[in-house]
Amino acid sequence: MEALGASELGDVLCNQDAEIGPRMRAVFFLRTLGTDEALDYLAKGLSIKGDSVLLRHETAYVLGQMQNDRVIPVLASILSNVEDDPVVRHEAAEAIGAIGHLESLALIEKYTSDERPEVSETCKIAAKRLRWLADNSSGNVPCEYDTIDPAPPLDSSTSLEEAVSQLLNVDIPLFVRYQAMFFLRNMGGEDAVLGLAKGLKDSSALFRHEIAYVLGQMAHEASVPGLQSCLEDLDEHGMVRHEAAEALGAVGNSKCVEILRRFSDDPEPLVSESCVTALDSVDYWEDFEKTNE
Repeated sequence: MEALGASELGDVLCNQDAEIGPRMRAVFFLRTLGTDEALDYLAKGLSIKGDSVLLRHETAYVLGQMQNDRVIPVLASILSNVEDDPVVRHEAAEAIGAIGHLESLALIEKYTSDERPEVSETCKIAAKRLRWLADNSSGNVPCEYDTIDPAPPLDSSTSLEEAVSQLLNVDIPLFVRYQAMFFLRNMGGEDAVLGLAKGLKDSSALFRHEIAYVLGQMAHEASVPGLQSCLEDLDEHGMVRHEAAEALGAVGNSKCVEILRRFSDDPEPLVSESCVTALDSVDYWEDFEKTNE
């Protein structure tokens, strides 16, 4: 699939009869191409109402990471449609925040009181990020994961204990707790992973989902018990279970594969598709490594 051009990848992405694994890979290969044509196909895929929530969520994420203001109108239309899936709307809001244009602030603030907490909390964080960018000319804080994060990390002088304390402090703004989250991710190591995993019990589904995402970036085996608990909890929010599944796929050991296989036919499509794509990713990278030995 790497050798395919934007139009061929776009056809795969927009083919609702194709399997979810190749469609997801098409999203990330289009991101790698980074051309205007690739961007347009991603925007087209995002706009297919009624398509896979997982696919549209990941497409919105990728559009935010590409940081091209050409897609702001498409993302704005998703966020503004209160009939759309809240998980997709949440990611559209986060993507607008990632692109980082202060002109988007009025739109984002409009939905800080949205009736869906996934959306309202995301918009509050995105609004804080836009204001932070306006006040910090240095812009995005580089990190080894090469991602545009919803919040900058805490100051480098912060200790692990202080960061964990702020991560778990429900009396401070969620934006600051996000800063603690990304500080711990950047710090790395088992102690940071275990500190982050405590956040998987938070009252905010958005926060739990972001914790799972960060643990997936770190791909540390110490995170597996907490992620497994999230995925196995049928009462947990689908967006949290989905992110836990993807994180288990990032760790990718035999235990994770066994867990993912058990939930690959989960009745919640967001969860089952996440398990399928996580397993697909594990297979892809195993084949890649064998080919390049």
